[in-house]
Amino acid sequence: MAPILSEVEQHRAVWDKASDSDQIWLAPLAIRPAGEHYYIYRSDTGTSIRTNAVGARAVELLQTGLSIGAVRASLGEGFGLPAEKVDLNPLIETLASNRFILQIGSESLQEISEKLQAGPHPLGSRIAGAVGTLAIKYLPLPPMLQLLYAWKPGRSHEVQKRIEENLARAGALGLSQPDRTTEAELNIDVVLRASLDRLLLAALSGQRLRRWFEDYMTVDGAENLDEAVTLGNPVVLCGFHTGSFSLLPYLLAARGYSITALIQTARDARQIAENTVLHLRDAGLCHDLELVYGPQGMRRLRKAPECGRLPLILPDAFLGESMTAQPVAFLGCRLRPSTGIAWLCQGHVTEIVPVFLSSNPEGHHCLHVEPPLHTGNEDTEEAILQKVYGALATAVGQAPHQWQRWSEFHSMIVQGKGNIEP
Repeated sequence: MAPILSEVEQHRAVWDKASDSDQIWLAPLAIRPAGEHYYIYRSDTGTSIRTNAVGARAVELLQTGLSIGAVRASLGEGFGLPAEKVDLNPLIETLASNRFILQIGSESLQEISEKLQAGPHPLGSRIAGAVGTLAIKYLPLPPMLQLLYAWKPGRSHEVQKRIEENLARAGALGLSQPDRTTEAELNIDVVLRASLDRLLLAALSGQRLRRWFEDYMTVDGAENLDEAVTLGNPVVLCGFHTGSFSLLPYLLAARGYSITALIQTARDARQIAENTVLHLRDAGLCHDLELVYGPQGMRRLRKAPECGRLPLILPDAFLGESMTAQPVAFLGCRLRPSTGIAWLCQGHVTEIVPVFLSSNPEGHHCLHVEPPLHTGNEDTEEAILQKVYGALATAVGQAPHQWQRWSEFHSMIVQGKGNIEP
C-alpha cells in the first residue's frame, strides 16, 4: 500500500489510538463498479482509488456512520469470515494516503454535521469552524458565497494532468496545451463548487434557499421547453453532468414544471435525496418533483408523460459501461453510450429537450434549455443516441470546463476501434 502522505499525518495519531468503537468521517465519495473492481472517487477533487467488493462495501458501511468494529462484524457476516479475520488497516491506509479521510475518532454526529455545514476542513480553519456555520446561516448571500467559494484546497497534480490528457483526446475541441491547462484548472473548480452547492441545499434555511434560487439561478431558453410541450408529443428532458448538475431537477421543479427525475445514486444516499425534496418543498421551491431509481425508475420515467409529467434523465452518467450499444461519435472519439434515453423515445414521436447547467465562481447558475430534438416512429436507437450525444458535444464544446466527466473520459472511449470525426 502507498505510504501515508504528509498532508494526512494528522490522522495517524488518531488512528493509532482508534478503537473498535470509533467512527471514521470520510470526504464526499462516490463508488462505481468496473468489472471485478470498484473505483472510489472523492467528489470534490476527482481523486480515485481502486478496491475490491469487500473494500467497496466497507466504505459504504463507514459512510453510514458505523463504528470500525461494527463494520468489521458486518463484513465478516456478509462475506463468511470471522470478524477478527477482517483487516481494515490496508484500506484505511489507502484512504488516508489519498486524503479521503477527514477525521478518525469519536466525534458526535452534531460536531460532524457542523463541520459539514461549514464546508470542508481547510475552509473551517480559515473561519474558525463555528463561525463558518454562523456565516452560512446568517451572512447575506453574496459575502457568504464569496467566502465559501474562496476555499481552494489545492489541486491534485495527478487529477489535473489526467484531465489535460483527456481534453487532448477530444481532438475536435482543438485546444492548445495552454488552453487545456486552463480548462483543467477551471474544471476542478467547477467540481468543487458543485460539491459545496450540494451542502448548501441541506444547510440553508428555507428563506435563504428561496433567495439563493431566485437571485443566483436564471434560465436561458425556457421558451424552447414551453413550445415543445405545446406540440402535444411526449417530451423527454435530457440533462447533462455540467456545472452543479445535482441542482437540475430541483431548479426545474422550482420553475413550476412537474418533473419525474431518474437519480443514479447509491441506495444508502437515496434518503438524503428524498430529504432534500422535503426541505425544498418546505421552502416552497419544490412544487412537483418525483425522484425515481434503477430499472423500476426507468419504467416510471416512460409512463411520466401519460401523467402530465416531464421525465428527466442524464444519459452521460454511465458512458462506457454499455456493451450492447453501437459506438457514437463524440468530439472526434467513439463512445459506447448509455441507451436509456433511446429506450424511452424509440417507436413513437418524441421531443427531446436538452437541459444543462453552467456555474461561475460567484455562485451564479444558468439553466440552458436548448431547442427540442425531434424523433420519429422509425428512428433507430443509433439515430436517437447520435442526436443526443451530438447535443452533448455542442454543450461541452461551448464550455469544456463545465462538463464533470473529464477526469474519467479516457475510460469512456471505445478502445481498439480508432477515432472518427463527428
